[in-house]
Amino acid sequence: MYSANPNIEEVNDLYDAYYRTNKLVKTIHTQNYKYWLKVTRQYIDLDGYIKVPTEAELYNEMNSIQSSGQAKKSQHWVNIGPNNTYKNDGSLNLRPTQTNVYTIAVAPSNTDILYAGTEGGGIFKSVDHGQTWFLTSSDYPITIATDIKVHPVTPDIVYIATGANIYITTDGGLTWALNYTAAGTVEQFYIHYTQPNIVYAATASGLLKTVDDGVTWNNIFNERCWDIEPHAMDPNTIYLSISNIPAKRAEIYKSTDNGVNWTLKDNMWYVPTDINNASDIGCKIGITPADTGRVYAGLIGDSKAGDNGWIGIYYSLDGADTWVNADGIDGGPYVAGSDMMTNWYVAGYSNGYHQGWYNFDLDVSHIDPDKLWIGTIWACESGNRGANIEYIRGTRNLEMHADVQDIDVLGNEIWYTSDGGINYSTDEMLTVEIRNTGISASTYWGFDHGWNEDIWTGGRYHNGNAVYHEGYGVGNTLFLGGAEDATGYINPLNNRTTYFSDISDKNVKPNLSEVSTNRASISKYPNQAYTILNSSEIVFHPNYANVMFLGADNVFYRSTDEGAKFDTLYTFSATARVLEIEISWSNPQVIYCIVHDGGVGRIYRSSNGGNSFSQATAIPSNNKSRLDVTLDPHNENNLWVSTYYGANGQKVYNSTDGGLVWVNKTTASLDGHSILDILYQGGTNDAVYVLTDYGVLVWDGASSWTDYSVGLPYYTRGLRFKPFYRDNKLRMSSDRGVWEADFLVESDPMAHPMVASEFVYCIRDTIQFEDHSFLNHTNATWAWNFIPAPAYVSNPNARNPKVLFDATGTYDVLLAVTDQNGVTSTDTIIDMITVDNQCFTDTIPGLSMLCQANNGHALVPDLDLPQTDSLTLSAWIKPTGIQDSYSGIVFNDGTSAGINFRAGNELAYHWPGGQWWWNSGLIVDTNQWSHVVLVAKPTGITIYLNGIASTHNFSLSPADIGTMRIGSYQGWTSRNYRGEIDEVCIWNRALSQEEIRELRHLTRTGTTPFTDDLVAYYQFNFNTSDVLDRINSNHASLNGTAQKVLSTAPIAGGESHRLTVNSAGPQTFGPTQAQVTFGTINPNGEVVLSRLNLLPDSLPSNNPNTGNYWVINNYGSEPFDPLTALKLKSVNGYPIGNPADSRLFVRSANEDINNWVELCAAADFNGNSYNYNSSCGIANTGQFFVQSGNTNPIHMIYPHAYVNEQICDNDSIYLQGAYQFLPGIYTDTVNYIVNVDSIVVTTLSVMPLPQV
Repeated sequence: MYSANPNIEEVNDLYDAYYRTNKLVKTIHTQNYKYWLKVTRQYIDLDGYIKVPTEAELYNEMNSIQSSGQAKKSQHWVNIGPNNTYKNDGSLNLRPTQTNVYTIAVAPSNTDILYAGTEGGGIFKSVDHGQTWFLTSSDYPITIATDIKVHPVTPDIVYIATGANIYITTDGGLTWALNYTAAGTVEQFYIHYTQPNIVYAATASGLLKTVDDGVTWNNIFNERCWDIEPHAMDPNTIYLSISNIPAKRAEIYKSTDNGVNWTLKDNMWYVPTDINNASDIGCKIGITPADTGRVYAGLIGDSKAGDNGWIGIYYSLDGADTWVNADGIDGGPYVAGSDMMTNWYVAGYSNGYHQGWYNFDLDVSHIDPDKLWIGTIWACESGNRGANIEYIRGTRNLEMHADVQDIDVLGNEIWYTSDGGINYSTDEMLTVEIRNTGISASTYWGFDHGWNEDIWTGGRYHNGNAVYHEGYGVGNTLFLGGAEDATGYINPLNNRTTYFSDISDKNVKPNLSEVSTNRASISKYPNQAYTILNSSEIVFHPNYANVMFLGADNVFYRSTDEGAKFDTLYTFSATARVLEIEISWSNPQVIYCIVHDGGVGRIYRSSNGGNSFSQATAIPSNNKSRLDVTLDPHNENNLWVSTYYGANGQKVYNSTDGGLVWVNKTTASLDGHSILDILYQGGTNDAVYVLTDYGVLVWDGASSWTDYSVGLPYYTRGLRFKPFYRDNKLRMSSDRGVWEADFLVESDPMAHPMVASEFVYCIRDTIQFEDHSFLNHTNATWAWNFIPAPAYVSNPNARNPKVLFDATGTYDVLLAVTDQNGVTSTDTIIDMITVDNQCFTDTIPGLSMLCQANNGHALVPDLDLPQTDSLTLSAWIKPTGIQDSYSGIVFNDGTSAGINFRAGNELAYHWPGGQWWWNSGLIVDTNQWSHVVLVAKPTGITIYLNGIASTHNFSLSPADIGTMRIGSYQGWTSRNYRGEIDEVCIWNRALSQEEIRELRHLTRTGTTPFTDDLVAYYQFNFNTSDVLDRINSNHASLNGTAQKVLSTAPIAGGESHRLTVNSAGPQTFGPTQAQVTFGTINPNGEVVLSRLNLLPDSLPSNNPNTGNYWVINNYGSEPFDPLTALKLKSVNGYPIGNPADSRLFVRSANEDINNWVELCAAADFNGNSYNYNSSCGIANTGQFFVQSGNTNPIHMIYPHAYVNEQICDNDSIYLQGAYQFLPGIYTDTVNYIVNVDSIVVTTLSVMPLPQV
């Protein structure tokens, strides 16, 4: 990149190869790379080399524009934003993250007139003091401005520098003329106050001067110039900063005779501390009318080894005759921080990163000559001549972008420009306003668009991710976060679901007054690049929105659960990079992708959904380095390919047989164009659009390309197309914001139904269908049909009906769409939906989720619990070793709220108003199951570990509970839980301690299921990546490396009963039918006994047993006197055989290892119970299990009858001792013979009413 003649493709390939195996760390070189790509893009030749046009070539181009009348084009394309960027906090306040404004100039004779030069977006003008702006260089190849100066008397005369080129307007920007091309970049102009025919240009190749309004220019200095500033009162006195390369420093020269003679002013001036390690990066000059003898010089570079780009401020009180080093230090050592009393890292970060000359300016107050403002990547101020410097953007909480470009002071007005736009202050920078309205020059490196809602988003150079929604008003966008990744994707079913690689994925709200919230992020993102045609994308299945395809590195991936997990479908060569993807809508098994490998782009085709690929025939172009592809959505073989570096006559090719044979579709209309994107308009006869640096062309369907650029800037700097069939629009992202035009022709309707997933696992779930058709919605109609008929369809003539399927099986889906012209298209998807009801509550532990690595966890959908101050989260966990601090167990994605670990496996919490550093004192054992609970209520947080509570009392603030993660703290890789999790419950209320103890070992079944206000219940027992909500429809999904494994948690269906034991004697534990007789020293506290109607995970032997086990949890004192007696009764049978064979085994309450200890034999079977006496010596609680000491049976199962019952929703039936209204399995006992019961097992189904 820094070589004399770099090849951009070689640099890009080396960059990709390096960062494939190395973590990207932001440095001045990575930032230079992005900037280099942007500014050289228009000069790349067909071989990838930079060819800067000569002055003569630029003149010819300008003359061609003017003579062709192209500068007078009528409006067709229109810019749609961003014109304003708002904060995502509901305040309707602007945010300074819109576009990079390099320079600003106020007209001295009329301060309401301003000009602003952007980085790629052109020149903007304001006539209302910066309140609104409009583009004034649209019809000229003027995109970047490094400086602007306005004539001191006539505001219509303006000089701009764009690189080395000087342009002039004499009519306020209506027309521009190329005036001169310097040998180096023009850094700064000075127009003489009283003789405005005299103009100076400080350039990287010397100082230029004209005395005839730019007719001729002459060199005064040949050295590299940094800055030029005139005396505040005497226009003939001029200060100039020049780079002295041998001395490795900048120097100040002064002229007092209007530039005829110049004198070096170096008395007490800066000298590098160590010239061998010194560098000169730049010098800015500041003057002020508040003290006309005052001169400031800001120096960046290095005075010695270890300096991080900041040398310091020098000032003079005598017109540069003598200098004072403001802080007495040249360069470091620096101190971390930004207070007024330290020499801190003014130019950049403490790690050495800075952005040098790119972000540097200086100006002085016109009111207080001791006050100056310094702009680097920080916005700074000094009130004592530069001795101490304050980071005012931070200390004053100013709404400013971090990276400063230009500072202009005029009286009491200060104008700041930065990578995010323009700030304005009238109170010496105590407060600032944002004045960006209309400066639509954002570079959208990423870009995606909604299908049925007008919403678009993308990652932008310098300014993070912004989203537009039709509810915001034209041109208004919302800042979502991030820096400058080429990211941003939109779900075609739920258009407000957006995905970003550098921030949390977002649920976008339709109004600026609402806060768009975080959602669980997908687990993988595609290849993304700042370089042209070097990114992959997220492509969705035409019918199933949860099915996503993308290319990452050399792998083609698919997800079937909306990105929670991605499966590797196909791996290309180790050096390959998967780029553009096209999927056929008529046959989604056919997928094409571009693969870049070894400097060459290749086209691959799959006919089996991406499981395998074969290479298509290469297009016969001279250069195949950077290709793009588009597909007729309704003809899997009609493929179009463009090549960016294709020579004239070799730019676009078409295949009608899936890539076997290519037909050259290039015509002379494409000569000189480099194609950045190609798009086939669905529902047409080969309406194909190509996007180039100079506009848009469209194939007429027969033989030629037609210019379709009316209304676009002359140098369009386009990046990506997106169709918006709903409104018959073609949308385009660019270096100059987002643009739209009507399609050349209206598409014929092409019907396509869409739903999230092919599979429905809960018959109670309401399923959202959506129209994914190629259809102009103006006066359009829809007709849906489902075969067989479901229980409920909200509206068969709606665009997006909701459907309730009440029976298992497969369903065909038919959609007919009719456009305003009466043309109808019908699509029928056979077996589009498969219903398999798996949403009942299980009575077994089944499977658990195993969280591994740094991203293995589960994603919970939006629970939509706003302003919650009462919540309960519970889970069984088995942590693998000591967890990382703050690893999440169950945790909210937005506001930090949930249960997590602190150091040493101590349970902790986050909640608004609370203290994440609070010590609960509850330490979770490693490699053993534990039951953990968080209870939030207005008076504080209580955490339970195996029923033992620790409470932090405080005034709790409500939290918005939305999407959550099981096993992760908001997706942070450093805070991912490692181990197993099972039986996760989320209640929208605060459970009592009594409830928590009673439900500890029970699933949410039986006579007391603890389901009141239960929002979500996850058992992990359905062996797919789906994590079904067994109580509602808030289904979660596995993320990353999470997987399901056999669970050994001590949970099951059954019964429990809680008693307070504080005296000797027998205690009967309710429905468990167990009786425990305590001695004199008893627990003196609560005891809970649970009968679990399932075998434990491991058995002492294979001998016969009772088919269930018991758990006694003592919350009182231990040890206690050995139990006098213990009577245990099985749920589904009665004792038989010899009591001496019925052996009692015990292990700890949460154990899952086969370390049972045999205690004793039963004394008798009186009362159909297994009765044990004091000889067993039971002085501790835990799990108890009864098994035969030999192969003799000890248990007889009651006779059983099995019954199926159905009731309607809101009805009930008396089962299992209570009126039941929830689906499930219920067990009743009926007397069969004396002392022997029969069992009636009822499977209850609840049929939904016809409503949603």
